[in-house]
Amino acid sequence: MFAVKLLMTIILIQQIVKTFFFMRIFNTLSYIVTMIHTVIWDLRVFLFFYFILIVLFSMVFAVLGVGNANVPGDF
Repeated sequence: MFAVKLLMTIILIQQIVKTFFFMRIFNTLSYIVTMIHTVIWDLRVFLFFYFILIVLFSMVFAVLGVGNANVPGDF
């Protein structure tokens, strides 16, 4: 079931990218599509550091045992 959802997500993202690619054909939409592409490309560095931040915070909570039913305590 997870594999099907993952495959559908990949196909959906691919179709969105192809739609933006074909929207560049129209002269009035070319600037908007180029701007969106540039913003997404520039955000990859920020998203990488955000991912690292999320992983580090989740590791802190894992070490503390927050949300773990096997660790005694009143959280």
